Amino acid sequence: MAGKINTGIPVLTVVIPAYNVENYIGRTVKSLVESKRGCEIEVLIIDDGSTDSTGKMAEGFALKYPYIRVIHQENGGHGAAINTGIREAAGKYFKLLDGDDWVDPEGFSRMIDLLKRAEEDLILCDYREVYIKEKKRRRVSYGFPSGKTLSMDELKADYLISMHSHIFKTEILKGLPRGIDVHSFYVDMEYVLYPLPFIQNFRYEKISVYEYRLDRIGQSVSAEGFRKHYKEDAGVLDSLIGYYHEYKDADDHSAALCFYMPRRIFDMFYRHILKSIWYLDESKVPVAEYLREFDRAFKNSAPDLYDFNKNENTGRKPLSDMQLCLLRATGFRIWRLVRFKKVICEVWKRKK
Repeated sequence: MAGKINTGIPVLTVVIPAYNVENYIGRTVKSLVESKRGCEIEVLIIDDGSTDSTGKMAEGFALKYPYIRVIHQENGGHGAAINTGIREAAGKYFKLLDGDDWVDPEGFSRMIDLLKRAEEDLILCDYREVYIKEKKRRRVSYGFPSGKTLSMDELKADYLISMHSHIFKTEILKGLPRGIDVHSFYVDMEYVLYPLPFIQNFRYEKISVYEYRLDRIGQSVSAEGFRKHYKEDAGVLDSLIGYYHEYKDADDHSAALCFYMPRRIFDMFYRHILKSIWYLDESKVPVAEYLREFDRAFKNSAPDLYDFNKNENTGRKPLSDMQLCLLRATGFRIWRLVRFKKVICEVWKRKK
């Protein structure tokens, strides 16, 4: 462990889970330094058993910047690094920043000014998806009123709010009844959803803070990453279903528990089906057979969510619902048609 912790209570703890990111972490740290808010934050770099020079580089940053601290641990995956960060955090608020991503210094600085005055349990901000190879950026925003304290009943909106947008009150994360799954990919949804039963209000600020790097080889969101770790994706879904059932019958039935959490769980279920169709190698995994069993397991463990899309009172019938009905009706034997449709759409997009 190296570096000094700020005296007093930092406005924000930034936790950087870092595993073999020697080619990226310099930019991550530089973006925080350029915000010139070091006296108001603490940065915890969690070296999760890196085998390259990530840990050594982090030690160098800690020696140079007193608000950076390095914690070395055996490799336990993203969830283990998050759990360590939550345990060690001293800031009023808490934000994750992956070791291959960075922040917009100006947006980050504006956010710190906001957090000094804020009292909400959850702060949501915009972020950018950055496609390095294509040299493109896409800003992700939400339709909530900006700059107002909102009750969790207003989280009904049909948004998939990414981990990159979230800033939690640290005390809420420290009080969670369970930690994030270790030795597993795809735990971002646990980090986002586990705090929901304990959040009373939130605030949205139309400030772009996080810069999310995409199209890097080996990322968990890539086809290669999913092929290697698809069973872990299904395992995280099981954890979320169990957690949801623990709290869905609580006395205070907020929209977060009645609508938002089940919607997100169903989204993860449906996305797992699509990713399996798009990415799994039929020569190694019998796709139709696997998806039939996956669908059956979801029905048995979450019968109240099995037809969630169909039962929603949204006044519309999403195409995804029709696709899912056809897949189920045919025992997932027509999965190749869904893959073919995706290929055609991508070709059409490129031509346009």
